[in-house]
Amino acid sequence: MWPVVGILVLAILVCAFEVPGLLRKRFYKDLVVFSCLLFAGVALCIAYSQDVKIPNPVDGINYLFMPLSKWLEKL
Repeated sequence: MWPVVGILVLAILVCAFEVPGLLRKRFYKDLVVFSCLLFAGVALCIAYSQDVKIPNPVDGINYLFMPLSKWLEKL
């Protein structure tokens, strides 16, 4: 419970420092990208703190490129 609260507090602090400047300068596209990346990062951190198994992206890359690698080895 406390790690989740800590992650959320840190995310709120980051928003409190970054969002006003983005709004003042009218960087709306940057604000959307910032919000999406912050949400994704917070979600992953919360999942990790709750011991949810998060897949490794390298495993997916290996799954996609292994047939190509085997085909190239045969050549």
